[in-house]
Amino acid sequence: MRPLAKGLRIAVIVSMLVISAALIYPQLSPGAFRPDFGVFWTAARIAQTDPIRIYDVVAMTEAQRWLTDPANGPRPFAYPPSALILFAPFSVLPFLPAFALWTALSLAAFAMATQRFVDWRGTALCLAAPPVVLAVLTGQVALLVASATITALAQIERRPILAGALFGLGAAVKPQALLLAPLALVRGGHWSSLAAAIVTGSAMVGASLMWDPELWRIWLNAIAGFQTITTGLGLDTAALTPASAATMMGLSSGARMAFIGAGAVTGITLTWWGFAERDLTRPLAGLANRGQARRFAESHDR
Repeated sequence: MRPLAKGLRIAVIVSMLVISAALIYPQLSPGAFRPDFGVFWTAARIAQTDPIRIYDVVAMTEAQRWLTDPANGPRPFAYPPSALILFAPFSVLPFLPAFALWTALSLAAFAMATQRFVDWRGTALCLAAPPVVLAVLTGQVALLVASATITALAQIERRPILAGALFGLGAAVKPQALLLAPLALVRGGHWSSLAAAIVTGSAMVGASLMWDPELWRIWLNAIAGFQTITTGLGLDTAALTPASAATMMGLSSGARMAFIGAGAVTGITLTWWGFAERDLTRPLAGLANRGQARRFAESHDR
């Protein structure tokens, strides 16, 4: 490796670790520990006895008083009812053991997914990356959804049904993260995966009806309110989306809609172009480095 390239790589790694440390430090101060997992765990517990209340922002915030003062802001449960299937098993445990188990499973799943494309050193760096550190600190669902998506993309040619099932599971938990997945599957001609995703997602929706079928109508009606809450708290600016970018730039309503529309068109176009390749394993492995891509391709061919 050339000295300049090596120096740049070291600089990137050091910068990444410094940013990750900066994310961890504030969480060590008293009262700063307010993980998103507290919302998931509380919603799953409330759903056992009074599921309608999980989309009542006031009730949910008050139910988390033991974790954070309501004066710190609302704590709504914004996920669809189908996500309760993932959170429910953890609600049978006390909060801290449940959070520890959730974190361990999330890290293990993400490490296993990334190791399909990089060696152990690459996996270690992935786990130390700022977005991953932030997801771990707050107990976000992003790591599990990302793990399912990465594994699905890696298995889509060899195990299309499994890949589709993973897409369906991820979409049932966090639908906005996989909004363009059906378009990608259609573009790549992955019809078996698309069918498996639809069946799996539908099964998750059907299973969620055991709490209360009315939950879906309530959730759909509450989506706009959740967006208002996240904007008011400044949470949407942490996400790299056209909507958050428009918020940070302070665009007017008309310009905001145009900007979001342009972002949607760009996303659709890139998805259509990027998934023209049927076998996605080689281009995905190529995101790591050439040597890793070659080794992955050789093992995949076997």
